[in-house]
Amino acid sequence: MPLAPGSASARTIGMGHRSVRGMVQVKGASIAHESTLERDLLTILDFLPSAQRVRGQPITIPFRDPITHRPRRYTPDVAVEFVGPNAAQPSAAAATPMIYEVKYRADLMAQWPRLKPAFLAARAYAREQGATFRILTETEIRTPLLANVTFLRPYLRRAEHDGFEETLIATLMAYEEATPEIVLLACFSDEHSRLQALPHLWRLLAQGRIEADLTLDLTMKTPIWVAEDEATTWSDPHSYALRPLVRSAAERRRIASPMRSISTAS
Repeated sequence: MPLAPGSASARTIGMGHRSVRGMVQVKGASIAHESTLERDLLTILDFLPSAQRVRGQPITIPFRDPITHRPRRYTPDVAVEFVGPNAAQPSAAAATPMIYEVKYRADLMAQWPRLKPAFLAARAYAREQGATFRILTETEIRTPLLANVTFLRPYLRRAEHDGFEETLIATLMAYEEATPEIVLLACFSDEHSRLQALPHLWRLLAQGRIEADLTLDLTMKTPIWVAEDEATTWSDPHSYALRPLVRSAAERRRIASPMRSISTAS
């Protein structure tokens, strides 16, 4: 998507009655936000490997107001490219460019007459650029996915423990699909070891080496499986008698793309 070069925002963050200004690290870059709702979206995008080239306030779109006929400008909140398998060539990555406006539902309804022309201009611009424009509210952002991302992110800072993590992956490979509870019980006979290993299971999930449907509540009974890339590394026919996949590879890829609900046109 040919956006303006560089990483600078196209608008200056101002203050409003819901403004909570700040900066958040996304893919190693600092991006400004002007509400906690924007911050929550950026937190999700930073966590997801499929979200690439995340930009805050990326472009300014000029348009003419249909009522006053005066020139106006509109700057969306976030632009991002999602990278995933290409349907035509599954081995190739296809980029899905998205442009987002982030608004609380109450503000969106109250300001709709003024905002609608800007959003129509953004939708037209996005189509010209081969992208999709979407409006996201707390309904789309503050979901179990956000809760799961918030829970899992700290585990990325935990030190690796080869013994625990190799045991967890090898056991889950043998099951093909299980739950955290079942994997821990299968790996360790004593509760102390299970409690020590649990943070490393969450670390594997945060890293994407183990996968689950993160759009649902994450519990000890959540179905989990070894990620496809990790399974390829670990699949040794001399070590494991693997049963047929409980889920097809295509179904696993679909479930493991938790932003699918907001990374496609509505």
